[in-house]
Amino acid sequence: MYIECLTHGFNVYIVRRMSPRPVKNRAKRTGPVGVHMNLPAELISTYDARVAVLNADAKGPQWTRTDLIRSVLTEAAKAWGEEQ
Repeated sequence: MYIECLTHGFNVYIVRRMSPRPVKNRAKRTGPVGVHMNLPAELISTYDARVAVLNADAKGPQWTRTDLIRSVLTEAAKAWGEEQ
């Protein structure tokens, strides 16, 4: 499955591990699905700078780049749902 995110100009690929042969009556996946993204270096630098700002306060939980990207994508998806 391929999704193109036009608003940010990057591609998002949804990757699923496939069984070598079909399995009958396979249960539907309900857990997380891995995602691989190729992003411009400038965008990664922007995310890294934001992670540094979020982690400046050592009292709170520490953010990772993955946490931030997941949060941004989640908020964007929520906004799309509110538009309809």
